[in-house]
Amino acid sequence: MDFEQCDGTDFGQWDGKEKDDAEEREKEKSGEVDKDKENSETDEENGSERELNELKERCRVHADELWRKVEAAEAEEDQANDERKEAATNEESIENRLRQWLRGE
Repeated sequence: MDFEQCDGTDFGQWDGKEKDDAEEREKEKSGEVDKDKENSETDEENGSERELNELKERCRVHADELWRKVEAAEAEEDQANDERKEAATNEESIENRLRQWLRGE
């Protein structure tokens, strides 16, 4: 067999998976895979930490809003109670004056 015939032969392109597998093997040999994995894990941790911080901030804001609503509701209730007490006091005062007037005092 004459091997000179194969020198200029085009055997075609590798498909993507074969090429990726070959690149992965090369990276494993050179130790790049570990670095890529570490970088990927670090990126995931940073992303997760950022998401957690955003969630904490949203919860804090929501809690503040709820707390303000509770305080406003309590203030309204206190005011309504004060008004009821004042009305009851005024009513008692009127009744007392009416009794005194009826007795002729």
